[in-house]
Amino acid sequence: MTASVKVTNTGKVAGKDVVQLYYSAPYTATGIEKSAVTLGAFGKTKTLAPGASQTVKLSMNFDDMASFDQGANGCYVLDKGQYQFSLRTDAHDQKSPSTQFTYDQPKRIIYNNKNDGKRSTDKVVAKSQKEFQDAGKLETNMTYLSRKDFSGTFPKVERRLNPTKIPAKVKERLNANGPGSTVFQTVQKVTKIPTTGAQNGLKINDLKGVAYNSPKWEKLVQEMSLSELTELTGNAGWQTSAIDSIGKKQTIDIDGPQGLNGFNFSGTKMNTYTSEVLMGMTWNKTLVHKMGKTYAKEALSWGIVGLYAPAMNTHRSPFGGRNFEYYSEDPTLSGELAVQEINGMQGEGTYVYAKHYLLNTQDTNRDGAANWCNEQTIREIYARPFELATKQAHVTGMMTELSRIGASWSSATYALCTEMPRNEWGYKGKIITDGVGPGGSYYMLPDYAVLAGNDMMLTRSSGNAGYTDKTLKTSTGVANLQRAAKNILYVYVNSKASQVSGKYNVNWQWGWILGNVVLAALMLGSFVLLPYRAWCLNGKGGKQREK
Repeated sequence: MTASVKVTNTGKVAGKDVVQLYYSAPYTATGIEKSAVTLGAFGKTKTLAPGASQTVKLSMNFDDMASFDQGANGCYVLDKGQYQFSLRTDAHDQKSPSTQFTYDQPKRIIYNNKNDGKRSTDKVVAKSQKEFQDAGKLETNMTYLSRKDFSGTFPKVERRLNPTKIPAKVKERLNANGPGSTVFQTVQKVTKIPTTGAQNGLKINDLKGVAYNSPKWEKLVQEMSLSELTELTGNAGWQTSAIDSIGKKQTIDIDGPQGLNGFNFSGTKMNTYTSEVLMGMTWNKTLVHKMGKTYAKEALSWGIVGLYAPAMNTHRSPFGGRNFEYYSEDPTLSGELAVQEINGMQGEGTYVYAKHYLLNTQDTNRDGAANWCNEQTIREIYARPFELATKQAHVTGMMTELSRIGASWSSATYALCTEMPRNEWGYKGKIITDGVGPGGSYYMLPDYAVLAGNDMMLTRSSGNAGYTDKTLKTSTGVANLQRAAKNILYVYVNSKASQVSGKYNVNWQWGWILGNVVLAALMLGSFVLLPYRAWCLNGKGGKQREK
């Protein structure tokens, strides 16, 4: 779907403007829930002098207008009927009646294997996932907003579950197996014992540019020992480890979305960039792309190749503690800007970790927080920016969150880490957890994460990643460690990692931590000694006591 829009500056000073194209899909009270208007595409003009004009061309995929039917069909559906397109200044205000046109869709399209096949941008048919269904249905008395009863379903106050009244099924899942994950019941078991420590004559740099599905990748990871697999996937906080058997260098991965941080101990001064929420206000793809390029060049100049950025969740609440790191409340605006920032970063040779995939709502008390959301909303709103980043920017990394989707820890949710991004979207990058302690925690357990498709644990835990015999002594576990290693190595060799690694001390964070510990000890000592010294100086025989 395309639209060409002539924009004229009728004012007296030079300026820019944003062109926003919205669509309205057919809606019935008994059908699939839909927004009244949805942003389909946008573009920003160059600086126009008074009286000057520019034609802005906008485009969007036809099947992006399909809605996810979480009911009878369990897939995307494009209803028949009249689709209205309009140019607006925002979701509420149309420019004028003349900036509207319609399209009549003659038949209903059901995007599944039984009827009309997959959407044009999907790798396979996107079908409903049990773990996403649980996130919307497990807590049985949840009320969701509906256009057929807008006033009756609109929330009056923020609703929190009363700990004493949590349904038994929810409580059972929250407490089950640590993360509340069903991944051990979901993943198909591997019966063939994987080969480790092989001598296949390959080094990591031999696979630069080699296709992701090439059998050479299996040969490469077979050369790694079990301890090397554990080290690479489990000791992955702020770095990736050197693996001598295949010639991989150690790399640095650094936070964060607004610029490199954590270098205070070294005295290095890094640039700070504007927050994503301000980037969202610009609607300026070109500017965001340039910022991404600049950020990446700065990182590479310090020998840093991995960036814990951009942050691109959709604003769920005005009280979200990380809202300043996220572009906006609109998935299309957030996704399109993220695509530009990622293209700018990755185009210079860095790799990124788009975060916090997927429903992070808060920062305080976020560990283990359960976020309830139905599957249609997950897919159409909160997953959408990450979907665009995967399909349009070929994003190289994603970071999951500390909280849960429903009752399941996000990093241990198979639908989130494997089915949707890898199988449906065609994602070929790596996925890392958010920060966890060495060996995991009561719900953030590495065994579950690596089985679900999470490739890396964001922690410093050399020699003790927290994997148990469930991973280390089973064919399924070792096979998933090798799969994770492949994803990490695929991203590594197709970046500038081997060129810039070693330019800066990758153990800087331990120096920073040690420096703060020493400083704290000195300060504590000063506070302990000060009262005693004062008493000596003011007591009898002051000079003797002072000595």
